[in-house]
Amino acid sequence: MKKSKGGISAGLLRQVSQLSFLAFAVVYFITYRPSPKVLLLPILAVMVITVIFRTGFCGWLCPLGTIFDLFRKISKTIGNLPLIKPLNRRYRKWIRGNRSWLNTVDKYAKFFKYVFLIWMVSAAFLIEGDQHDSLNLPLIFAIVIIASFLIDRAWCRYGCPLGALLGIVSKLSPTSVTRYEASCINCNLCTKACPLNIDVANERRVTSKDCNTCLECINICPVDEALKLTIRKTQIPRYIYGLIVVILFIAGLAIVAGPGQIFANL
Repeated sequence: MKKSKGGISAGLLRQVSQLSFLAFAVVYFITYRPSPKVLLLPILAVMVITVIFRTGFCGWLCPLGTIFDLFRKISKTIGNLPLIKPLNRRYRKWIRGNRSWLNTVDKYAKFFKYVFLIWMVSAAFLIEGDQHDSLNLPLIFAIVIIASFLIDRAWCRYGCPLGALLGIVSKLSPTSVTRYEASCINCNLCTKACPLNIDVANERRVTSKDCNTCLECINICPVDEALKLTIRKTQIPRYIYGLIVVILFIAGLAIVAGPGQIFANL
């Protein structure tokens, strides 16, 4: 059965939530310059959301993810310019011809974010003095920014320490994208649409630590009942899921910090 147009609304809601939260984050940091103690509050709220609803924060709210999504869209626009299009066509052909070993490189490169997470924790609690500078952070960010023009969600794949932590925590979550083989037509569009390069078309349940629950795989699927977002066996509509993540994040901040403390400059 051909899918209805519900995926368009869900995709639009995701873009609106991403851009709205990005604007909020920029205004908040410029205006209030919060202390590290205040920044622990949203992380706690995100952890609670992740245990129940998986990595919805990464796919629906994360400001850095939104920024790198915008970088990628800009690069695709540039790639379609008349002067750049022939070069872009050769680049895409090279990608297709070397897909196998590039996927292997991608698989192992994703472990770097866990190394970065360990370094962040050790820098915060264990390392003293000048050893905090043992990693060249400006160089790392420069590399990730350049990569983001060529690779979907490069920061999320290879660099994000929070994403690494949430990916581990998400293993506790009962929420997942579920593929129903009886309805699947094996078009492979879900795998192609995944910005984290997960082989959705060959999974029964997408439980990968790399999944950011953006639901692009469900949005692109042309068949009803083939891919669903479920909590155990109960389906969650995509747009409802997005609203839940946004509301829980805001409510979590208010409960943990108190409404007045969210904007306190501590």
